[in-house]
Amino acid sequence: MKKRSMYMPILMAIPSFGLGFMWNMKSTLLPLLVKTVTPSDFKLGLIAALCSFTGIFFPYIGGVLSDKKRFKMGKRKPWSLLGGIIGGIFVFLLGFSKSYIEMLICVFVAWSSFNFFQGAYYSWMPESVEPNQVGSVNGLGKLFYSFGGLLFYLFAVILFNINHKLPFILIAILALLPILFICYLVKEKDTETTTPPKLNLDFLKNLPAMKVFLTGSCFYFAYGIITPFWIPYYEKRDHFSGTEISFALTALTLVGMILSVFIGMLCDKWRKDRVFLICCIVYGIAFIIGWDVTKLYMLWIFAIISGIAFIMFQVAYYSLVPEIAPKGHIGEYMGVNNIFICIPQIISSIIGGILLNNNDGVIIFPIAIIMMIIGSIIIATYKKPKFA
Repeated sequence: MKKRSMYMPILMAIPSFGLGFMWNMKSTLLPLLVKTVTPSDFKLGLIAALCSFTGIFFPYIGGVLSDKKRFKMGKRKPWSLLGGIIGGIFVFLLGFSKSYIEMLICVFVAWSSFNFFQGAYYSWMPESVEPNQVGSVNGLGKLFYSFGGLLFYLFAVILFNINHKLPFILIAILALLPILFICYLVKEKDTETTTPPKLNLDFLKNLPAMKVFLTGSCFYFAYGIITPFWIPYYEKRDHFSGTEISFALTALTLVGMILSVFIGMLCDKWRKDRVFLICCIVYGIAFIIGWDVTKLYMLWIFAIISGIAFIMFQVAYYSLVPEIAPKGHIGEYMGVNNIFICIPQIISSIIGGILLNNNDGVIIFPIAIIMMIIGSIIIATYKKPKFA
């Protein structure tokens, strides 16, 4: 293997560090900023919902355009730069926004742009490395993402309390600089473009792809029905403090940092769909444990096992997409996958909130377990496409 090929997975994974800062701000920084202009939880929820909403459309648009259009500098680079630069500018402006409308506009443009960027970037990642490095580049990406998220949780609120603008300036810089770095340093491989951009539903006829996408939908439905509600659920039902629950949640990030590279290597050496199947089974086991937590250590066990399942999903799922995508359609399939994971999150988050408000939160876990059983059955029947 050439020396350059050995280092390519590391280079291509670097922008994920900035994304770890970017996407994690919705859980802490964004609420803090919005509360400076309005006490309304509804308005906060509206802004927070833009993440999933823009994730339905813009990764697909970015992926399809980067499949179909080639420029002198490449077919992925121009769209990656476009999304990254616009996104970075509007994250920067978000810190200077003075009204709710300004915040709404900045968040919409920033998240649309970074979702657009991801459509091109996540398609570029597997194309930039050797076939036996696809799992590794995804594993390294999740490692950098987790590390960025961990640093964010350690310092973002502290910086916000010093000056509201500081963390947004930092996020804009950390998100944009790695994108500029790889676009300057990494030369795209010569890959063919296909037909002009248009809406294409041929993926519905691709049975292996649909099995992967539907399993992803089951996983994210289960993820979305409980993950946003850890604190209200366990505070009310088991009387843990918000601090205890938040501390346990850090296990999700730490486990990802520890295991991401190993799981990426496993996906390169073994069948990716089998790793995906194990991830579904592990997540189902996690929900069985989380269903009846009586001690704090059990909450930690639930968090750790959930973290193992989540990082296995992140690496195996995104390593499978290049396998199920026909030649010249990786960008399109990277975008399509977001549709299948964003819509279930939106639906399950609404259902989870309704169940909690009606004091029926205990039903959440059986629903999640059933979804993981269905997902396990679907992916267990997966067969590698003939063109792969």
